[in-house]
Amino acid sequence: LVGITMALPVRSDVALAVAFAALFGSLLVSYTAARYEGAFQRRAPFPEGIVIPAKRDTRSLIVMVAGLTGALFPGLLVLAVLTNAEVVRRVLLVRRREVS
Repeated sequence: LVGITMALPVRSDVALAVAFAALFGSLLVSYTAARYEGAFQRRAPFPEGIVIPAKRDTRSLIVMVAGLTGALFPGLLVLAVLTNAEVVRRVLLVRRREVS
């Protein structure tokens, strides 16, 4: 992700913020999954049919397609949205489980 950020044709504050959000979200997806499994001894469920495709293979595919097509900024934007949405979903799951 750092390489894609450096390859962006425009180095604006928005592009750097999106790149940081993509990197932050990618790291936290794995971290929140491990913490959830450690706390509850099972994987995070998908309530109400909500599935956010933010696993490692999906993230790798997004990065690969963005690199091959040259759509670096849109790829980072999609990655930032998906990964951070998944992190928020997992945090809300833990919070809901702790309250009940």
